Amino acid sequence: MFFPRLEDRDREGIRLDYSDNSDGTVLVFVGSCMAFSDRLLRTVEHEFGEIEALRVRDIQGLDGLDEPVKHSTKLVIYDEANMEALLNSRSIPKQLSNNVDHVLAYVSAVVAQDLQKQALLSKMVLQIRFLPMKAPLDAWLAALNLLILDEFFVPAELLERSTHKDAIPNRPGELDSVTKAETPEKSIPLSNLTHREIQVLELVADGLPNKLIADKLSLSEPTVKLHVHHVFGKLGVQNRASATNWYLSRNSRMKELDVQVKHDNR
Repeated sequence: MFFPRLEDRDREGIRLDYSDNSDGTVLVFVGSCMAFSDRLLRTVEHEFGEIEALRVRDIQGLDGLDEPVKHSTKLVIYDEANMEALLNSRSIPKQLSNNVDHVLAYVSAVVAQDLQKQALLSKMVLQIRFLPMKAPLDAWLAALNLLILDEFFVPAELLERSTHKDAIPNRPGELDSVTKAETPEKSIPLSNLTHREIQVLELVADGLPNKLIADKLSLSEPTVKLHVHHVFGKLGVQNRASATNWYLSRNSRMKELDVQVKHDNR
């Protein structure tokens, strides 16, 4: 089992620039090398500059972290089995800073929702954040970047499985946050985006600056800036991080829309 799809990045040969997002930050991956390979950890360190990616086998391995690592840890990213073990332990590892975010690197959306419900029913004050492990590498890195930047991100597949009857709060005390969230189709009319705007939005979500987007789409940089401006206006967002969050939460729906736009333009 190997996630995410690293071959996509190797074939494209593009290095995204996330280096300004970190300063001696540590990400701790909790799971086996089958869940988080050495290659994946090296890719994270390469993409994010000053980030250090460490792996421990299980939650007990967190006890072995030295003090500088504990204080520098930004995210602890668990595979499904270790997140379940953490919840069953009913206690957050004391050796970690209170500022650490706990992330579920999930393969199954059903398992992810079950674990989120378990967290809410437990006495632990724990907000689980999510990292979809079946995503292509570029999308996976963009999602990880949002987590590092403290952007709140819930994959669309998890929202789509929630209902008003059994809605799951996103944060402690936010009882109706998922229930109140509109579905992608109702929140913003996707048909308002043109095929070119969808292309630009996808590359913005991949972390590319305007110059590289222009080169990739054979456009001038001012034209790309104009497209970005139009996309921000249509989505009702103010910056690239918010646009990326919007795109990643609706990734599958965007691909369907792109196919439909291409068909309609024939």
